[in-house]
Amino acid sequence: MHLELRLLKNNYRSIQVLLLLIIFTIQVFCSNEKFNLGIQDYPETNVVINNSSINDIIIELFEKKLKLDLNIVKGTWRESYRRLENGEVAALGLVSINNKKNKNIVLSNPIYNENLYVASNKKILKTSESLENENIYVYKGDNLPIQKLKSFLNENNISANIIEVENIDDYTSEIYLDSEFISAKFQNRLLVSYLAPICIGINKKYEYLLPEINKALDEGYRVQITQYINNLPKYYQRERFLKLLTENEKNWLLNKKVFRTAFETDSTLSLYLKSENKYIGILPAYIDKLSEIINIPIEYKTHKDNNRSNSLIDLENGEIDFLIDSENVENKFILSAELYKLPVYLMSHLGSMSSKIGIVKTDLSLSIAEKFFMKENIVYYLSPKELSEGWKSDEVGAIISASLSSDETCKKLHKSVMIEKVPLKLLILKERMVLKSILDKAISVIADVDRREIDALVKERQEENLLLEKEKNQKKQLYFIAFSIVILLLLFKLRKEKVLNKKLKYDQLTKLPNRYLFNQICKKKYLGRGVAIVIDLDNFKFVNDIYGHSVGDSVLIEVSNILLKIFKKESCFRISGDEFYIFYEEEDEIVPKIEDLFRLGKSSILLKNYEVSFSLGAYEKEIHEKLSLAFDKADFKMYEAKKIKGFSYCI
Repeated sequence: MHLELRLLKNNYRSIQVLLLLIIFTIQVFCSNEKFNLGIQDYPETNVVINNSSINDIIIELFEKKLKLDLNIVKGTWRESYRRLENGEVAALGLVSINNKKNKNIVLSNPIYNENLYVASNKKILKTSESLENENIYVYKGDNLPIQKLKSFLNENNISANIIEVENIDDYTSEIYLDSEFISAKFQNRLLVSYLAPICIGINKKYEYLLPEINKALDEGYRVQITQYINNLPKYYQRERFLKLLTENEKNWLLNKKVFRTAFETDSTLSLYLKSENKYIGILPAYIDKLSEIINIPIEYKTHKDNNRSNSLIDLENGEIDFLIDSENVENKFILSAELYKLPVYLMSHLGSMSSKIGIVKTDLSLSIAEKFFMKENIVYYLSPKELSEGWKSDEVGAIISASLSSDETCKKLHKSVMIEKVPLKLLILKERMVLKSILDKAISVIADVDRREIDALVKERQEENLLLEKEKNQKKQLYFIAFSIVILLLLFKLRKEKVLNKKLKYDQLTKLPNRYLFNQICKKKYLGRGVAIVIDLDNFKFVNDIYGHSVGDSVLIEVSNILLKIFKKESCFRISGDEFYIFYEEEDEIVPKIEDLFRLGKSSILLKNYEVSFSLGAYEKEIHEKLSLAFDKADFKMYEAKKIKGFSYCI
């Protein structure tokens, strides 16, 4: 009965909106009035990517999707927003939620989340320390961005002069503050903070258009705009690269269909995942970035024995175009500009009885080990996995590796120190100078902000792989535990059954239902509507690694307490690590619930101190849809939200 009433109510609203649109269309047609659409007219908003600029997409939404007869009113952002306030334009393409002050303006659902950057056309910005004692120019009266900049400077103990100006475009050669959309054109930029959701602004007189605008966004325009925003930095980066090329180099690239290189299948720099038929690690990530800049695919070749000599033969014979190397060992080869500076660590077991040093024989750490230690004290392993096993079994008392240990037990028992940074370069045949020049220019446009993003993505992907490995081991352990439980149930009968069930169904740290109970619910084939929500904590792995598990546990408990203030306990699950699931049956109320959740998260002193935020994906489940499938789709949305910095969600 309630479902029928809700459907009737929704149909009634749809009919209302449709009638208002028809009336509006008739009025416009009869009066020959045009719909005034405000457009921010900047070089950035007119950049064409995949045959459309951001302005083209906005105009198409109103003209083709909403069937409106448009009059395009161009202007600066401030001019356009003033016209929207005054009713001179009926709608404005992109408006920040934080800028909405006038009661005559209503906003669409968020399209994308905007970040705030400091940027410069000429000054190098590597880290926050680059801002020390510098002048930072900001738009006069932009209170919220200025406030966020001051917070950023205070958090990083940076002293800088904030200067308010009327026209920020006059100061792009200096250091200035602007949105990600505008600052994306510069190679030198630093992320300051999350800024605000971006929407389409509508004069309240045309509020009845909002449902159709939101529908158009949901049907593809939001994805189209978001993809455009994501591609914008890549577009500018490739433009910088193309400007560096000579005509000879451009013609050379026109005849090149694919590049080829070689990776090791199991090393600290590259790891082949057979299940996904792909490589992960710092080297594949940087090679993929070069491929993106040059706009030519790069294929990987691997020798089963991981023998580098075979790869050098392939390079000499022209079967591959380049290799990764740290030093030029033969006169027939040349090295490119530095692609990446690889930190190499010495990790010592506290209290170990062994004086041996372990290394992976095929790693770049080989030359470092032989530089610092005598050969008779070095134990050579064939893979990082063998190295880790030798370390855990105390076969060696220390290891040299380009990646810190991921084993939790080892972390508590070892001391790590970085002993050297190895410059990684591309090894090329000496006669292929054109290729070297092209690769050098591609490397030169990789910005520090790109390097930070690559490092973060590599770390995240490696953590995902470790989690999958842990889950495999946990499954094996689960079979053993399940068998043990059966035996215990037979021995202790009903008295022990309650204790064992409780341990199986509830997470011991947060007291929330766990994956086991969630799987049980999925097996019941729950039928009904609702919203599947997947939450993953941002920065949690860093907090765990740096501050220890006691702090990590406190963060997980704090998050579970926040969840229980918004949702019922039986609706919340701690699935694994820092991942939480929620199933909420009132789908119409989900956005306010998420906003309440984010409000509590942002106001938490503990989460704020350790810079922990939420990435949230949500999916509205259909009546006959499997619950497990709904959560798979919510998980996919969570990874989209994770691309956005800070508290963010995708529905």
